[in-house]
Amino acid sequence: MKNLRRTIPPLVFIVISIIAYVQATLVKTLRFGGTLGGDFFPKVISILTMVLSIVWLLIEFKNLKSRRTLDRDSSKESKQVSGIRNTFLFLLILVFSIWLMRYVGFLFSGLVLVFFNYIFLKDTLKSEDLRLAALYSVTVAVGIWYLFEKVFELVLPRGKLW
Repeated sequence: MKNLRRTIPPLVFIVISIIAYVQATLVKTLRFGGTLGGDFFPKVISILTMVLSIVWLLIEFKNLKSRRTLDRDSSKESKQVSGIRNTFLFLLILVFSIWLMRYVGFLFSGLVLVFFNYIFLKDTLKSEDLRLAALYSVTVAVGIWYLFEKVFELVLPRGKLW
């Protein structure tokens, strides 16, 4: 049963991608501006996430078959616990950034999400990593905003406050 823990993150991502796809089908397509509707990219991203998560799940099942004996290493178990904790913290921050998008729009909520994503992917966190994470999150959030707003001429969510 402990071996099956490694299949939980891909299953969570599969569920999230299904929810994202269903939500993308609810986006009203407006036929002005670019040739693609506002529902196109969320559908593509959710389908790609689902495909990659299924591949991830299959790899975990393959590794599960080849790894019948489990080492009782305490450092490995602590890494698994911290990985599960970071996964749930990231999901909480994802939900928070979706909620935050209603008030401050895509740019700031995307900045928060990318910042914490960078933080959670680091094994060890140093003080200079925070500056690099801030620079990285600003670059990625502004880059995504510019790509979709200016290049693809799609409307990203704007908040009530900003």
